[in-house]
Amino acid sequence: MAGLGGYAGGVLDRVLTAAEKQNPAPFRLVAVGDPGIDSDALSHRRRGLEARGVLVLPDFLATLDQPDVDAVWLPVPIHLHRRFVESAFTAGKHVVCEKPLAGCVADVDAMIDARDQAERAGLVGFQDLFHPVTRSLKRELLDGILGDVEHVTVFGSWPRTDVYFNRAGWAGCRVLDGVAVNDSPANNAMAHFLMLGLFLLGDTEADAAQPVSVGAQAWRAAPIENYDTVDASFSFRNGTQLRLLLTHATKHLRDVQVVVRGTRGSLAWVRSADDEPLLPVDRVVDAPGDTWSRLILEVGAALAGDRSATPALATFENARRHAVAV
Repeated sequence: MAGLGGYAGGVLDRVLTAAEKQNPAPFRLVAVGDPGIDSDALSHRRRGLEARGVLVLPDFLATLDQPDVDAVWLPVPIHLHRRFVESAFTAGKHVVCEKPLAGCVADVDAMIDARDQAERAGLVGFQDLFHPVTRSLKRELLDGILGDVEHVTVFGSWPRTDVYFNRAGWAGCRVLDGVAVNDSPANNAMAHFLMLGLFLLGDTEADAAQPVSVGAQAWRAAPIENYDTVDASFSFRNGTQLRLLLTHATKHLRDVQVVVRGTRGSLAWVRSADDEPLLPVDRVVDAPGDTWSRLILEVGAALAGDRSATPALATFENARRHAVAV
């Protein structure tokens, strides 16, 4: 794994818990790389990992030299994704990269090329795509439960203060040190749900849809380079539409909802069973609760080459369609 603290620390804890709960465990944590391992903030975590027999190194790239590392997990900032992914594939490792896969389509394409040359697996941390609830809903839509799908609305209002945007040098940036970041609600905190909307519009069980045009307005209330609020309308080749309404510039949390409308009905995917749909619908689908356990379970199975495992949907190709939309 790359990283000990911050978001990476949370992922690390979940991975350790999952490995302990499953028997046999789908994987073993071998090594972690973080340049801040000697800091006071991370010293306790470092000692705990070393007590478990985990090698803790001052550089993620050094973990790639470990012969018993088969795969790497990259919960790192967006501007590091391409460099770390390409390095891992060059070293012959499988890769799980945090969402979004990159800040621009060109970087995604470079990572796909690196994966293909290495002949290794690449997965992305869009955890909702790993859950059976999502798969079941997609099959129902393809089977015509709503008739022909005409429109999807993705709505989310997640408050973020200046502390959030000041937490890292890349937060709110379009470009950092020449690398595309495009940090925004659509390409970071709520990227999962743009991806979910695109996936539900895909014309096969495994594929997300790729928009062919977009009309959008974007604003910023925070002192950042990129936007913290967006209203976008995407069009697709089959005539369907996706409306994206996301903001961090609010004091009030309204959790994400995905509303799907077809010629024979409508439904709302909601993250909390207590949430009322923002738009009138015929049916409410509760979002899966523990998506992380499912993600870790399926990542382990996929990277171990378990042929009985359900094919992963959070692929680099689907992540590319998200990058096109952004």
